[in-house]
Amino acid sequence: MSAPQRHRAIPASVPEENVTVSPLDLHMEMFDMRSGNVWLCQQPLTMDEYRAFKPEPPYVKSGIARSAMSFAYFRRSPGAVADGALERRQIAGRDFVRVARPVNFRGLQPGNAPTRLEIDKHHVIGFSAGDCVPFVRLPDGQYYVQQTVAADHSRIDLPEDWTPLHVRLTQDWALALEAPATVHFFSNLQSYQGPVPAECMPIDPLCEGSGDQAESTFNP
Repeated sequence: MSAPQRHRAIPASVPEENVTVSPLDLHMEMFDMRSGNVWLCQQPLTMDEYRAFKPEPPYVKSGIARSAMSFAYFRRSPGAVADGALERRQIAGRDFVRVARPVNFRGLQPGNAPTRLEIDKHHVIGFSAGDCVPFVRLPDGQYYVQQTVAADHSRIDLPEDWTPLHVRLTQDWALALEAPATVHFFSNLQSYQGPVPAECMPIDPLCEGSGDQAESTFNP
């Protein structure tokens, strides 16, 4: 089987280990209980492989999910002074890269309530022309873009005061947020990342229209 093709929107200068392979497939993360760092396996795996994976302390499996986006990469590991190759490590025989460090993690909220986290990471996420990008507008008027989908594709209903917006892209769109990023996680690991600056939205938020779908008017 041939290797997945690198997305056309990822710059050639980005090292291969920084790129998430087949982001729509399942990927797992490890949490280092000692340092608070998050390590991501950039290669996809199956649910059976995830269940069979047994890391040694201080690492614990922190979850498995799918990305919502068509392509993704990290510019650097947390704490690095410049963009470049991510810090790499083998954990229980698999290759991982250090991608994030939660600033304020105290566990997930109970039930279906979202948990708001500040995360030190340098993540670039992107969607292809023709994709329908899921955003939410929070009560404070800020926009967030969906980052992950539950491993089993289950969905938790959004809070009543969150407004969904779906934008159909006419060309590729990428978002690079400055660290720390704010991420709202649900218990099934469905998540939304932002806030997305108004000037970075692929449609003018003032011209959404009355429905929950809009056509992109994005001009890079």
